[in-house]
Amino acid sequence: GEIKLSLSEVNDGDVHFFTYKKSGKRINFFIRTDGEGDLSAYFDACYTCYKKKKGYRTEDSDLVCNECSMRFGLSEKIWEDKGCSPIPIKSRIENNYFIVKSEDIEKGIKLF
Repeated sequence: GEIKLSLSEVNDGDVHFFTYKKSGKRINFFIRTDGEGDLSAYFDACYTCYKKKKGYRTEDSDLVCNECSMRFGLSEKIWEDKGCSPIPIKSRIENNYFIVKSEDIEKGIKLF
C-alpha cells in the first residue's frame, strides 16, 4: 500500500523519476528536493500538457516540460501555476523514508 524510498536515495538536491505500474498502465512520477532541502512528489504530467504524454526533464537547474518548454527552478520552494505545472502527490517522511501511498499515485492513472 506504500512506496518507501530511503531518504539517502532521493534527498540529494536532484530530481528522481520513477514509474508505478497499475492495470497495465505506467504512472510516472518524480521526487525532488527544493532549495530549502524539502522533498516533494509530483506526477510527471500536468493538467495542460498531459494529453501529449511527454512529461518533464531536467535541464541545468530547471525542470522543463517536454511539450511546451515551460521552466521551473529546481531550487524554488513552490512552483507557481503557470498553466503547465507539475501535479503534486501527497507524501510524507517517516523513519528516514520518503513515503507515497499507492492509492495516491493511482489517482493519477487518467493522466497516463
